[in-house]
Amino acid sequence: MLVFYGHIGSYALQHLALILPLGYLKFILAQRANLLLDNALPLLAEEALSVLIVDVLLFAGIAVYAAILPFAQTYLAMIYFKYGHPQAELLNEIKVFAFPIPRK
Repeated sequence: MLVFYGHIGSYALQHLALILPLGYLKFILAQRANLLLDNALPLLAEEALSVLIVDVLLFAGIAVYAAILPFAQTYLAMIYFKYGHPQAELLNEIKVFAFPIPRK
């Protein structure tokens, strides 16, 4: 079971690492907005919309990629190795995968 949770954790770290460029973009946009506001220049509507879109993408990405996607990816891998792998019969015979998945 520890390997199972480690597998999910490694997927979560991988997905969070893929969100880093978006976090860097958020940081750069925040710096630019602060620079404009310090010089008494308002943000344009397009700039405010861009900041909002990056915020939504960043927070939705963190929620989906770190919380939901690793579990779905692990479950799909378990199903593949249980039923779709070319050597699935052999692997099931020696009970490599001892998790219950309902078979139709």
